[in-house]
Amino acid sequence: MSDETENTSGDQAKGEREHRFLFIDVWWWDALGGFFSVLGVLAALFGIYEYKQRVEASKASETLALIDVWETRGAREAYEKLSNEIASGFAQVPAADMTAAADDPALARVVSNKVAAIVLRKKENADAFGEVVYFFNRLGLCVEASLCSQKAAEIFFQDTLDTFIDVFGDQISRIRENRPRYAEAMLQLHEETTRD
Repeated sequence: MSDETENTSGDQAKGEREHRFLFIDVWWWDALGGFFSVLGVLAALFGIYEYKQRVEASKASETLALIDVWETRGAREAYEKLSNEIASGFAQVPAADMTAAADDPALARVVSNKVAAIVLRKKENADAFGEVVYFFNRLGLCVEASLCSQKAAEIFFQDTLDTFIDVFGDQISRIRENRPRYAEAMLQLHEETTRD
């Protein structure tokens, strides 16, 4: 009977040694491993969050740079020049035609197209038109390539772009008949901003 007792106590000691590693119970190592796994997942999630924040900050920075281009390098002045010329053109349309156009959207479109076509006959206005199209196309490409923030572009330029395309949309369509990719990024940006 004493032999059996010794074997049992030897098995117990051997079992206790198997459940230890570096003199620490294995369940502590399991708990520590679980803790570091959770910590690793949290660190990865934080890293993803930080990466997305940096990307958004970079997009905002690029968009602000284009806003600076709009403000300081002539695109805004070109747009204002065209706006003033369009306003002058509408002022020359007879009052009866303007009244009739107010009630008929198709007639309003015809009057607007005629005024825009007359405005673009002047070389300086055509140059201003090209400058504005170039700027909005550049902005559209920047958004399309995910280098600029679409949200910031919408906030700063949606009304301006809508007005520009409302007034000059038919002229852009005519140019696109011969040059199919003309102002493509600008029109895509307009579609994206008006979709939301």
